[in-house]
Amino acid sequence: MFAAPIYGFECEMTTPQLQLGNVRTDPGIAAAQECGVKFGRQAGQRVKADRYEARVLKLRAEGKSYREIAVELRLSKNTVMGIVKRQRDQDDLKK
Repeated sequence: MFAAPIYGFECEMTTPQLQLGNVRTDPGIAAAQECGVKFGRQAGQRVKADRYEARVLKLRAEGKSYREIAVELRLSKNTVMGIVKRQRDQDDLKK
């Protein structure tokens, strides 16, 4: 028997119940893929980073710290660092 905590409660499902879900969804997924539907985020796509890149670089040029930028734009510090690092790497390649 499989027990998984869900929001503090335990939901018990037997293996046949779990497999039944796969029996219903797998053919649907396969049919969609045959029609050309692509699942998940496309490779190389950084939605949040692409949207905030110009603002992050402007604030960084003004001398703000990664944490100050992150708080102001409501991003994580690591997202801000990644944006700045990618820009720095691109600038290094151009030299």
